[in-house]
Amino acid sequence: MKIDRKQFSGLLKVASKGLSTRTLVPGADMFVFAGGKITTFNGEVRVQVKDSIGLTAIVPSVELLNLVNRFSTDEIDVVMNKEKSEVRIKGASARAGITCDAVIDATSEIPAPGKWFKPSKNFAQHLLAASKVCGHDDTMGVTMCVRILPNRIEACDNYRAVRHDGATGVAEEFYLQASSIAALEGLAITKLSIQDGWMHARFDGGMISLRGRVFAEYPSLDDLFSIEGKEIFFPKELAGGITRSQVFTDKQTSAGQLKHITRVNVTISTNCAKISTGSSRGWFSEELKLKYDGPDLSFDAHPDSLLQILNHSFAVRFQKGKLIAKADKTCMVISTRSPNNG
Repeated sequence: MKIDRKQFSGLLKVASKGLSTRTLVPGADMFVFAGGKITTFNGEVRVQVKDSIGLTAIVPSVELLNLVNRFSTDEIDVVMNKEKSEVRIKGASARAGITCDAVIDATSEIPAPGKWFKPSKNFAQHLLAASKVCGHDDTMGVTMCVRILPNRIEACDNYRAVRHDGATGVAEEFYLQASSIAALEGLAITKLSIQDGWMHARFDGGMISLRGRVFAEYPSLDDLFSIEGKEIFFPKELAGGITRSQVFTDKQTSAGQLKHITRVNVTISTNCAKISTGSSRGWFSEELKLKYDGPDLSFDAHPDSLLQILNHSFAVRFQKGKLIAKADKTCMVISTRSPNNG
């Protein structure tokens, strides 16, 4: 069947949200074409997008994506050669065949959606923002998940916490793994269904399903979000120095092991600031001239959260070793280490 190459590439890109190179389940690195859909499933996330090609095949994802993106013609012909069990792709002057895998069904455990309901406005955006403060330590499961309640969304990694107050549309408490929430990026969610430990979300042209998590008890974060003290606004110029320091604060991997994320130290006084950080890989220091006439401050904090505060011009307060930022219905807390917090 002849199809628009760029449009097909776009469908594959959305479906890729359910892929994984870690084959935790059979076919986690495969595109499954069946029933007018392209399906991917990595054990935590399943994505289904509507497709009109009419193929019935299981195709290695890396090879198919690379071929479709590298063909130079706007239109390609995609057909199934059953005799050789391969999908063939033909352009104006190039041809290729990809050997198909055996038919599998790793998604049979996923329950069908139940009753659909409309989530709150910006539901997915609030989930994504909360997921960015979650931790990576498997031994502390609650810190790896976002907690969804009927009246708020919250998350905490023991160094940072975020809470967005407001109706979510979700009837009962539910938990999602932060790593799986990343698959919602760029999708306009229109309807939700929560059924037997899974959250199904509809978007234009498809559906994504995320496996939930179960916990006996989630600790109360209420005390963390208490707000007192005088409001302070950080100078916007801090953002450049913090961004440059992230060379040594980004996640680093070595031999498959996740390294810790170092924090950035910020010292601010009248019209000047110093930013410094360091790790086993190196160090960074910068002095900035800027407009500031507030109290002298010196503190350590997570750079990503500081950039969020600066990007949104959040007012902050310092209290008992923590920095609190609040705007509208969103509140963020970052632990600080230095005693001189103003």
